[in-house]
Amino acid sequence: MNKPRALAPVVRSFNLSRWFAIVGLVSIATISAIAGWAMSRFVTNEMLQQEGELTQQFVQTLVQTERSLQTYFAFGQADDTLELELAMSHISRMQDMLRANVYNREQRVIWSSDRSLEGKTFGPNDELDEALAGHLVVHADEHDEHGTGKSEHTNLEKRADLFVEIYVPVRAPSTGEVIGAIEFYKNPLHLFHALERMNTYVALGAALVVAVNSDDSVRRLGKGTDRPVNGLADRAALLAALESVDLVTWFEEDTPIARILECRPDVLVKGGDWRPEDIVGAREVTAWGGRVASIPFLHQRSTTTLLDRIRASR
Repeated sequence: MNKPRALAPVVRSFNLSRWFAIVGLVSIATISAIAGWAMSRFVTNEMLQQEGELTQQFVQTLVQTERSLQTYFAFGQADDTLELELAMSHISRMQDMLRANVYNREQRVIWSSDRSLEGKTFGPNDELDEALAGHLVVHADEHDEHGTGKSEHTNLEKRADLFVEIYVPVRAPSTGEVIGAIEFYKNPLHLFHALERMNTYVALGAALVVAVNSDDSVRRLGKGTDRPVNGLADRAALLAALESVDLVTWFEEDTPIARILECRPDVLVKGGDWRPEDIVGAREVTAWGGRVASIPFLHQRSTTTLLDRIRASR
């Protein structure tokens, strides 16, 4: 009886091309993920900084127009308490406000929207030190569930996992000397809204092209002589930094119809304050078989609303 023959071991040849292909794909995916994270972080920081600068403008305008605030920072009391409370109410009613703390030069809370904090001083605070040295400080922070965060975060209202913390130096109008600081805690829904809208736009098409008004085009909209707040180069750079945006362009005319005809998009998208049939270019896009979408606003936030609040405080 013949004995069964042992099978020869199968030796697989090393496929160098396949190995390089796999490594290449993994490397590209990793680099893309890191780049996307870095870009998103950059854009988030840029938008937070803009929020901080607008808040600082609001505060300095308020201090310049309300003499009771100047007296309060200097002496810890005001001659007209009614005027002081009115000025403080402008601060506490700011958009997206969670809490506001007003500090004097000794880092003591002299007023707070949480009145239980008034008269208190807290532990070491590098951000407050920077503000009292004359620097605007803006950063995002997470709500602390375990009580291990800064003591001034205690009992802070939670509307989202993140909040924005802004430290604004307060300067005397006559000398420019820093006389105190205001700490703002804000709910960053408008920031999330902007990023969510971009992701929605991307989901509608394979590539996202954003067309923005030039500076002259914005001025012709009649929103005010101080618009745009940020110039075309800054607005375009901010949008271009978003991972979801493939191309940023602009138009000098009153409408983007020329750009729409040049790009011939499959999907034309605009904000929810426009009905699809009223969007410029809707007739042309649907004529060549494209779609028109009006994306609803998740939160009512706008530069116009914020500037109106600043002007109303003067």
